[in-house]
Amino acid sequence: MESQFAIIRLGNHQQLKAVNAYITKMDVTKLAAIPFLNHAELPGRFLCSSLFYDGEWHGWIEAGDQMIKVQMWPAETLYFGTQAERKTDLCLRFLNLIAQRLSCYPLGKKLFALQVDVCNLAASLAKIQLLHRSRKEIPHGVSRMVATEIEYLHSVCRSIFDLWQEVVATVWDGIKLLDTETKKRQLKQSYAGMLFSSNKPRTTQELVDWFGIPPPLAECYTRSTTFFTDLREFRDRILHQGGEPPPIFDDESGFLVSAARVPFRGLDIWRPEERHPNDLVPLLPVLNYAIYRTLAICNEFGQTIEGIFQLPPPIVPNFWLQLRGYFDEVLVGALADIDSRLHPRSASNAT
Repeated sequence: MESQFAIIRLGNHQQLKAVNAYITKMDVTKLAAIPFLNHAELPGRFLCSSLFYDGEWHGWIEAGDQMIKVQMWPAETLYFGTQAERKTDLCLRFLNLIAQRLSCYPLGKKLFALQVDVCNLAASLAKIQLLHRSRKEIPHGVSRMVATEIEYLHSVCRSIFDLWQEVVATVWDGIKLLDTETKKRQLKQSYAGMLFSSNKPRTTQELVDWFGIPPPLAECYTRSTTFFTDLREFRDRILHQGGEPPPIFDDESGFLVSAARVPFRGLDIWRPEERHPNDLVPLLPVLNYAIYRTLAICNEFGQTIEGIFQLPPPIVPNFWLQLRGYFDEVLVGALADIDSRLHPRSASNAT
């Protein structure tokens, strides 16, 4: 049986009416048979998956008034693992934080929305690669098809930032400050709303003074300002400068764009042999970079939140949340490729 995602809201009621048919409420005593859980911490929390991997698969599903153990494995879903079952299963710190330690907040739908966005990024990269392999079979319009994927990928990265900001705002609302003299204000619901005031970037001190957030959290915002600003220009610079998408060229290695249209400042990620006449460079490293930095910034936030706030213990100790999708190999390969470009190993360490 392949497991699709499900969310269990742990409480005393049997059923919770919700838009998402996968959301249920259940008495925590039903989960007594699952040995991997921190049972003392379960009341009032949500459990995003009842699928576990510790060298073998263990899964439970709800059947009437009990949870029964079944043989199942993931298709496109989340699971808890002491390690990844496949090398291409993705472990993202900020998703693990939500599932393990922020599960006392009403963030279940945000977690699954973020999961869907990450899977969609992988699918979008896979479609661009498919378009390149099939380009000779499409007589006209391949550039237009690639351009729409670039625009979609940009919108998904923006969606991840805004979803993550809603998570941070929810957590901040639930934090009680020990320093009673600090004035705590509600955070903005949009990521751009946190970074900018009247289109001017906020400084770290301005964020601390206005919202009352700790300096390390404010620094996460300000360190991301340059990238986020460039990401906002990503769509317009590549797609709509002059009103029409620019030509997207290709050779046997992949699609090409003009380096002058790449909006990320100071970005030099192309190898000498990849540069083409007329300042054309491969497109995929640019898209890989946008995804890489988006996920890295969210992970940095997650690490910072774990370090500065007192949070409940994890509900699945010694396990990490893993994400599996249909196009994991493409996404993991893209992240590894851009990491090698941003952090090339010295010749002495190459072996």
